[in-house]
Formats: sequence, C-alpha cells, structure tokens
Amino acid sequence: MNYKSDFRRESQKHVLNKFLLKMKLVMFFLTAAILQVSANGFAQKITLNKTNVPLERVINDIREQTGYDFFYNKKLIKNANPVSVNVKNEPLSKALEACLQGQELTYEIKNNAIIIMASPDKVTLERPITGVVTNKFDDQALVGVTIQVKGTKTMVQTDDKGRFSLQLPDGATTLVIRYVGYKTQEIAIADFKHFVIRMVADDNELDQVVVTGIFERPEGNFTGSALTIKGDELRKMGVTDIFKSVSALDPAFNIVANNVFGGDINQMPDIQIRGQNSFPTLKDDVATNPNLPLFILDGFEVNIQRIKDLDVNIIASVVILKDASATTIYGSRGANGVMVINTVPPEPGKLRLSVFNDISISTPDLSVYRLLNGREKLDFEKRVGIYENKDPNQQYALDQLYNTRLKAVEGGINTDWRSLAVQTGINNRTSVSLTGGDEAIRYSIIAGANLQNGVMKGQDRINYSGQFDFTYMINKFRFSNSARFYQTKSNASPYGSFSTYLKMNPYWAPYDEQGNVNYHLEDFTADGPYIFNTVQTNPLYDGTLNTVDRNKLLGVQNNLNIRYDVFPSFFIESKLGITKEISSSDEFLPGSHTSFNKENDPALKGSYIKGQSENLNYEFSTYFNYKKAFNKQLILATAGAELGSIANDGYKFKTLGFLTDNLDHLLYATQYEPNGRPAGVEGKTNRVGFLLNGSYSYDNRYLADLSVRRDGSSAYGIDKKFGDFWSLGLGWNIHNEPFFKGNEHINRLKLRSTYGSTGTLAVPAYSSLTQYKFDVANGYDGELGVSHVGIGNPSLGWQEKRELNIGADIEVLNNRLNLRFEYYNSITNQAITELSLAPSIGFSSYFENYGKIKNKGVELAIQYKIINNLSQGTVWTVFANGLHNKNTLLEISDQLKTLNNKQNDKSKYIPNFLFEEGQSTTALYAVQSLGIDPATGKEVYRKKDGAKTYDWSAADKIAYGDTSPKIQGNFGTNVYYKGFELGISLDYRFGGQLYNQTLVDRVENINPKENVDRRAYDLGWKYPGDASRYRQIHITNNELTYTTTRFVEDENSININSISLGYLMSNQTFLKRAGISSLRVRAVTNDIARFSSVRIERGTDNPFARVYSLSINATF
Repeated sequence: MNYKSDFRRESQKHVLNKFLLKMKLVMFFLTAAILQVSANGFAQKITLNKTNVPLERVINDIREQTGYDFFYNKKLIKNANPVSVNVKNEPLSKALEACLQGQELTYEIKNNAIIIMASPDKVTLERPITGVVTNKFDDQALVGVTIQVKGTKTMVQTDDKGRFSLQLPDGATTLVIRYVGYKTQEIAIADFKHFVIRMVADDNELDQVVVTGIFERPEGNFTGSALTIKGDELRKMGVTDIFKSVSALDPAFNIVANNVFGGDINQMPDIQIRGQNSFPTLKDDVATNPNLPLFILDGFEVNIQRIKDLDVNIIASVVILKDASATTIYGSRGANGVMVINTVPPEPGKLRLSVFNDISISTPDLSVYRLLNGREKLDFEKRVGIYENKDPNQQYALDQLYNTRLKAVEGGINTDWRSLAVQTGINNRTSVSLTGGDEAIRYSIIAGANLQNGVMKGQDRINYSGQFDFTYMINKFRFSNSARFYQTKSNASPYGSFSTYLKMNPYWAPYDEQGNVNYHLEDFTADGPYIFNTVQTNPLYDGTLNTVDRNKLLGVQNNLNIRYDVFPSFFIESKLGITKEISSSDEFLPGSHTSFNKENDPALKGSYIKGQSENLNYEFSTYFNYKKAFNKQLILATAGAELGSIANDGYKFKTLGFLTDNLDHLLYATQYEPNGRPAGVEGKTNRVGFLLNGSYSYDNRYLADLSVRRDGSSAYGIDKKFGDFWSLGLGWNIHNEPFFKGNEHINRLKLRSTYGSTGTLAVPAYSSLTQYKFDVANGYDGELGVSHVGIGNPSLGWQEKRELNIGADIEVLNNRLNLRFEYYNSITNQAITELSLAPSIGFSSYFENYGKIKNKGVELAIQYKIINNLSQGTVWTVFANGLHNKNTLLEISDQLKTLNNKQNDKSKYIPNFLFEEGQSTTALYAVQSLGIDPATGKEVYRKKDGAKTYDWSAADKIAYGDTSPKIQGNFGTNVYYKGFELGISLDYRFGGQLYNQTLVDRVENINPKENVDRRAYDLGWKYPGDASRYRQIHITNNELTYTTTRFVEDENSININSISLGYLMSNQTFLKRAGISSLRVRAVTNDIARFSSVRIERGTDNPFARVYSLSINATF
C-alpha cells in the first residue's frame, strides 16, 4: 500500500508517545488535551459543493478545511465513483458520510488523521466468476470483449480465447457486455458461477457478418453484393411462401408470374435474380429452368422444392448473393445468383420449448374473370347467329333449342361456374422446437407439420418434417450433426382445369333437384324432321369419382460438420452431406371418367400411370480458414476443395382397363397400354471444385477480395471437363478516413466495385455423350440389339458469365436514412441451349454452346426512419426499392437463327420465343397491326417492307415490346410502438408489355357456344364504317386471330403484397404465471388487392389466391 503522509510529523509523534508512557502525570494531561482536540475536530464544520468530481479532489478540500491528514490506497480512491456532494456547515462526520455514500468505502478518524478503506463487509463477500464470449454465428472466440459489473467500475476484458474471470462485489446483480460491432447485452448474475455469452452482430454496425454458405465475412469488409434478410423480416411479410417474402424485400429476386398455373400450391415457382442469364429451354418451356438460382441450406445445396416446403419459423436469415465477388466461390453453379438459407442453431442455456402455430385462409381471386350471365349469354348467342339457319327444318330445331334455354333462364337458372370448382382453403402449420445445452453440448429437436389446401377443390399439400441438431465442443474440436427427415404428399384437384368452368354456359344447371351432380348439363334432341342433338357433360361429375392424382416425396438428409481450431487465427472445417429422396406419382382415372366417353372397349376404359424415382446426392468439402489482424491490417483467407455427386434413377408406365371404379390399384389393370412399355431414366453427374479466397482490409478503410475457383464436371465434353472462374473486388470505407470522421451528417459512405466470372451447371447428365439403349422389344437370335437415343456433343463446354458490379452503401442523419445503390453489367458467353432436331435425324434434341447474352441494370434501396425513439420503443420507417434490368442478345449462331421458323410453326396464336441479335430474350414478337379496317372488318397488317396486307405471315413478325418491366420493386412502411408492430408492403411493375391472351382466346378466337369474356358481348365490328378494336364476332366468321401487335398492351401494376399487425409480450404477469417467457401474435394478409392497366384472366388453370393468416409463437 502506498500511503500519503508527512514522515517528519509522524516521527515526532512517535518520540512523544514514548516519553508520555514514562511520565504518567504528563500523560494524563496530554491525553485529556488530545481528547479535547479530537472533540474539537469532530465539532468542526465542513462546507462542500461539488458535482461529479473525483473523490481525491474532495479529500484535498477536506484536508484544507480541517488540517487533518488522510491515509488511503491510491488505487482504491482512483477507482471510486465520481462524487457529487452539497453540505454547508456540517460536522466532519456527516461530510465524510456524504462523500463516501455509495462508494463501498468506510473511514476511521485517529489522532488528527482520517483513514479511508474498503468496507469490511464488501471485501469479505466478493465471489469469483468465469466465462467465455463467442460469436453467435460461428461460435468463434471474441477477443477484447468488455465485461463490467453494472453500476461499478469492476470490469475485465476477454483473452485471446474469449475467456474472462473477475471478482464480483457483494450486491452485484447484472453483467454488461460490450463489444464494437455487436449488440450490448445485460445478463442477470443470479447464482451462476460460469457464463457462456454469445454476441450478436448489431444491424446498425459495420461489422455484421455476411454468411455465404462456405465462409463468413464481416459486412464492413465485404466488397460483394449481398443482401441479408433476418427471419423475422420474412415472417412479417407472410408465413405461407418463403419466395414471395424474399421478393417483397429484394427487387432483384423476381418471381415470374405464371398466368396458367396461377396460385397452384403444388407448382414450383420460376425465380430469377437480376434477369435471365441463359436461353429459355426450347424443347419444353416448363420442364427445366436454366435461370434458376442456386439454393444453399445450412451450407449444403438443395433443390427448390426443399426450400418451398421449409418451415419459415426455423429460418434465422436469408442471404441473397448477386455479383461475381459474392458468387464466384460457387464457381460453375453461381451465375444465376445464390440464395443462402440459415436455420436457427441450437442455443446454450436452460431447456427452452417454443411452439409456433400459423393458421391461414386462402380465398380464390375470381374478380379477374368477367363472364356473361345467363340472359346476356343467350342474347349473345342469338345475335352472333347460333340460332339462325336458312333451312326451315333446321331453323325449327334451333328455335326449340333456344326456347329450351330461354325457359331455363326464365326459371332462374344463372349458374356462376367460377365458384363451383373452387374452395376457401384452410391451412395450418404447427412446429415445436426444444433446445438447450451448455458450453460443451448443445442440442435442438424440431418437429413440424404443414397442411395446405389450395383454392381448387381437392387440391392439397401436406408436409411433415423433423430435425435433430447436436453440437459437441471439446478442447479445439467442434462436432455438429444435423439429421433431417421430410415428407411431402400432394394431390391435384380432381375437378380438372379451371378454364373448363369458365367456358360453361350459365343457363346450365350443375345439380338436380335433390342436389346431386348432373351427369349431363344438356341432352337436347329436336322434335321434327331434322335430326338435331346436343349433349354436354358436366365437368363437376369427374370430381365426384374415385380419381387419384398424387405425388409423394420422402427425404432423409444428414449433415456432418467437424471443425478443428489449430490456433486462434486458423481453423480447419470439413463437411459431409448425404441426401436420399424417393418420389412417386400416381394418376388413376376410372372407366366412368368423361375422358373415356368415346371408348367402347371396356378393356381400354380406365387408366393408371405409375412413376417412381430415387435421388442420391452427396457433398464433401474441406476448407482451411485463416484470420489475422496486425498493424491496422486484417487478413481473411479460405482455401479448400469439395466433391459432389447427383445420381437419379426412375421409371414410369401406364396400364389400362379398370372394370370397377373403386379398384384403384395397379393389380386390377387388365393390360398395359397397347404398343407401350415402361420408360425409365438414369443419370449421374459428378463434380469437383477447388477454391482460394482472400480478403484484405487496411485500417477498415481500404478493402480487397480475391477468389479463384476451378471446377470439373462429368456433364461436359471430354476436352472441356474443367472450367476456371475468378473475381476481384475493391472497396473504400470513406467514412473511416481521418478527414471524414468529423462529419456529423454522413455516418457511412462505402464504395465498392467487383469484376469476375461465374458459370452455370444447367445440363443433364451425359449431355456431351452419345447415348444408346438396348432394344429389348426387337432381339435377334436371342441377342439384344442397341439403338441411338441421344446424340452427343464432345465439344459442349462451360457457360460463363462475366460481370461488373459497382455499389455504394450510404447512411446519413445519424443512421436514419440508409441508401444502397448497385450497378451491374454482365455478359454470358457460350450460352447453352437445347436444340430441337428434325424427326428425320432420329433424335429429338441435343445441347450446344450458342450465343452471347447481356444483362445490365441498376438496383436502388432507400430506408428512412421518420421516428427513431428507441428509449420509448417507438420506430416508424418508410422504405422503397427498385430494379431496372435490360436483357439483350448480343450474338446468336446461324443454327439458332434457323430455329425461329420452327418456333413459328409451333403455334400461331401464342407468342413464342424468337431470337434476334439486339433484342431481349423476353421480347414479344408479333406481326404489326394497323387495326381493323372499318370498311371490311378485317385486320390490316404491315409487312416488314412497309406494305399493307390483309394476309398474316409469320415472316413479318417484329419485336414489339418486352415482358420485362423497365422498373419493378417494392415500397411500404413499418411502425413499432411498445411491442406493437404494423407493416405494409406493396410491389409495383412499370414500363413492361404483355400479350393479352384473354382477348385472343376469350373474345376473338372463341366458340360462341361457350361462355366468353364480357368484352365479346358487343360483337366487335358489325357494319361498314364501324370503328372497332375487335374484328367481327359471328358464327359465320371462321377466321382466326394470330399473334398481332393489336393485343400487345402496356402493363403497369401495383399489388398490395403484405399487411401485417403484431404484438410481442414478454414481461406480463399472466405470462409468468403460465410459465411463458415470451408470446408473439401476428396477423398477415397477402395479395389482397391488385391494380393493373391490363385486364386479363390471371390463373386460367388455377386461380390466384388471397391469403389471410394468424401466427402465434410461444416460448416457455
């Protein structure tokens, strides 16, 4: 101890005391005098008026007023809290008590001296604690974290292994944990002796982590284009469709609308990130999607169906990787972008039970189908000439038919066929999670079920899932294993296509007087010399039969992760993932199905199509990771290799002849399909990849990223098995520059630019090989022959995309206004497409590298906090984002140009994919129309040479509009107030074009005997001189409308994507009594209204749905 004293005075007092011991008499008087002095000292008056000053300064003031000496430990006084005291003419004792109040110090006055010391009770009641602090994302130790006892100066920092220990003073109740770039935590001490603390990156800080699926990088040092979406942000947008929720938050993540499938819950969506990088498939436009992004779930590749059926409640975050710097790490699979999904990992602590329940209702959107009612339809038929004939006998029969239908209308029959095959789907998703553990062992068990009912009757999708995650950490090793089970069962509607019901006439009665389904809607035979009969079966009848259209998927996945921390800055991580999936399809139509009405042979009535396939996928990777910080520099490096394999095997066959409707097993078929035999498919693709990635940062100002990857695949030609991909990124954190740090308005200004190459692995196995099959049906002399089934292309090479990306991240006005800007320009070289071949060649198609595609565009996102009062729990945010993407075909081969004519031959009524240099892959091609000639009622076309003609020719097609909008995105607002939350999100599309197929199929190319769109009611052009948009609609007009610019319309739309209202409860008394630590309730509506400049029937086979959901999450 270092005492402050006057040594000379102390020596004199020591001599005097010795002398007084010998001189008792003198001692008596001196003792009396000392007592008197002491009494006088205590009687001294002290005046102090200090505010928030060091204790030592107050001590000096008391010394000056009393002349007393102070003895104390300098360190003890230095660590004392600042003093605020105001006393006037108070005794010394009261002044000292006021100065030491709350300091855990005491004093003692002896011989004109004041001794200050620690309170005895505080010293004796201190107890030790220990702990470790890690990053929640990857459990890496955090060095230099500050742990402080709240309300005191007692604090320590973690060592190079994230460990700490300190002595708790008596009365300590809370630890405060602080670390730059992470959220500050307060933890109750209670009776714990050891703490495991996991820090979470602060969303408002620069150092939040970007999870790429292979490694993690600090966001402040990352030069690539990546958007991280937290799980709760997704859930606020909706709980029924993960893809729609992501699309509502990232304009670059686009779900291409399908007006045929509509809201069919069993269809996989068509997803694109930053437009199309590949040619659309020519052989089958819906079979494959070469523009689909890569999906990574917890570090392993999965298919789109796995993500579609994933429980949104277990998602921790979704990361969208967009540019070359972000996606080159995936090499040949990253050109279309990457969607990285991270589920909630097991957390240490006491055992916690969480229950999630989402109840939703799906209602069909029937507002877009504008049909004629019964009286209007009958009037339309009469005016269009259905009931007119020059033959008196035929006219007599037609009059009878008209009067029969008129009687039905007068009798009140006006059937709304739109509502008969649809339903209000009631859906329920329930999941339960159990998690717990400690520093060494962590575990979680998750089980869930999702029961969905589509808006078509009988359409459903049921998904069951189970997951067991286990993590064990010992010394430098960490073992993590995740075993997952999932099963999906789906049934298509037995009521067929919704478009069938749109054609049904409203004067037909679907049910008899007893409410039974009529087999015939109309079975009319004329009474007279002219034999006339019309029969119409009821499409509802097939829905009452024992039909089956079912798909099943059973999957098992096991992911093993082993990590070894060689030393704090270097670790090795190996992953092994194995997935086994078995899928089956069953399609049974009984003999009484209306599709067999024209079949007379009982042995051919009824059919059963059976299919089954098995997939086995595995991935293995080992990566070495290095992190070193020194002299303001930070180096991050990852190097490693991975192996992957995808194998599939499947078969399909058809049987006929089911004599009884209820015998719906293959066993009861009478025969295979005549001249048919089982079909099958088998394929296996192996791949290998090597990666080197490095990230460098100097003083968190100057940034650089470099990635190099080499991939090999068995799917490509013998000379082009391997492809090389690379990227370079540079960044500048201007806000960290010394000359910028004094800026009070701009909190963050980061510029970044990247350039690199990626690939697309989008061809089937054996695409480069010539394939043969054994001809089992035509053997010779007991031997099997072989025949060609596929022509190979040994020169088939990698499709490569090179992309430039320039971005800026800006935060101003104390982080209240955030802006993100991205410009990108990419070119896909050696684009792969599947080319159809002439039947005379003997092969249907083959794959080839043809053409060059360019995508360039701009992304912009803005967010502003109108109110940001965190202390009052009130935040009001508005946001808007947008994407402009332009797609251009730069080069195409001569072979591809010749395909345009073949495409025109496929269909003259629907726009087809055509390829012209300088145009977009999504351009609309049609013959230019000059409108309907008022004199003749015929459509006038403009030929490519400028001449006018009445004759339509595919050779005159021109690019006229683009289905891709000039700008698309989202805007909305979020409000938080003391536990309440309100969110509104709308999406928009402006500047695109759309071919209004409804006007073609439901107005002009109609069968007047079926119900039609209301716009056909006026019959178009009628008489010479009429100005009409539509040609003449009459029973005698047999002309058909082919693809024409007359029906290309500008599309501008706004959709109310999501409205959510929620409340979070955590400290209410009734929750504590029930043992609930937190309870969240949230209501969400999706797609409740849409406003568009184009009136079109959306969802011809299956209506789109409006969804209303209620979610409850309770944690015990």
